[in-house]
Amino acid sequence: PQAPPADVLPAVPPPSLDELFSLASPAALGVLLKLASNVLGAPDEAKFRRVRRGNQMVAGKVLCHAKGEVWLAALGFEAAPASAGGVEAADEDIPLVTTISAAALRPVHAALTRAVDGARPSRVCVAKGWVVHGLCIELGDGSRCGAFLENDGSRMDLTDDAGLARRGGAWHEAEAGERLVAVRGRNSAMGYLCGEVHLVLSSGRTLPIVGENASVFGASFEYAVPPLDELADILFADGKCVGITLRSEALQRQAAATQSANPQGAKSPPPPPAELERPRVLHSVAQLHSWAAARATEAPRPRAPTAPTTALPKRPRALACHDCRGGDNPLADDEYL
Repeated sequence: PQAPPADVLPAVPPPSLDELFSLASPAALGVLLKLASNVLGAPDEAKFRRVRRGNQMVAGKVLCHAKGEVWLAALGFEAAPASAGGVEAADEDIPLVTTISAAALRPVHAALTRAVDGARPSRVCVAKGWVVHGLCIELGDGSRCGAFLENDGSRMDLTDDAGLARRGGAWHEAEAGERLVAVRGRNSAMGYLCGEVHLVLSSGRTLPIVGENASVFGASFEYAVPPLDELADILFADGKCVGITLRSEALQRQAAATQSANPQGAKSPPPPPAELERPRVLHSVAQLHSWAAARATEAPRPRAPTAPTTALPKRPRALACHDCRGGDNPLADDEYL
């Protein structure tokens, strides 16, 4: 067969519904799922098949995203044709109308439901001794977040079920539809993750993980998850819970990284593992080289040839201190730090 012309690109298959909604924020998914549910619940009800572009929820939660129009189009919502001889409506007043059939909308509704459930906890694995040394949250999409530490303080692979069990991990199932709404507890003066941590769920349940030696517990911490968002990770460092990552934040960072690395639409490299996306402590040469591999595609950072002669701008900084006992490692000392 004759080869296609060089300037003709092969057809790219459209994304699946799951792929289409994979980068939608929890707030956007909530609005889209509500629109789809209303139409499916009353397919002949005209008011559920029509919404203004300027609707507060549609404009503020869906159309604010680059793919907002595409997500709405998957539900069949398109701008209604202007009436002949009518006055052109302002953009926010343009009605979006869907004529999609219930049969065509059901797989879209199912994909939206999977996307919502995929960002919520399905089960939690916890481990403790004198203090908490393991907390792994498995989300509905199968991904895991949190941290499990070996006895020497090194981080474990959260996908290693045998390793989690060896460290005393016990699994607790989440109920259908539950989401994490808050994380609270107390830090630890002896390291590991923290002294105690309580996971507050939307059902009103609380999953407590409390260490056995309260004498080493430190200051209290508490982080709330906004109602229109989901928890993406809990961050620990040196016996302290130092914060949480929201799913909306993780998606924004992912989109920004993709855009930065792919400004002209070139194929972007695969994202680094989740544990490399946040500041952390490296515990081995293997982890250092894994971090370096993930950095290989980044543009080199500019370096000053000499120390600054004028005052630096006022902003947060990290001071790295080296004990000089292990010699100089250019990868660790010059790049990582």
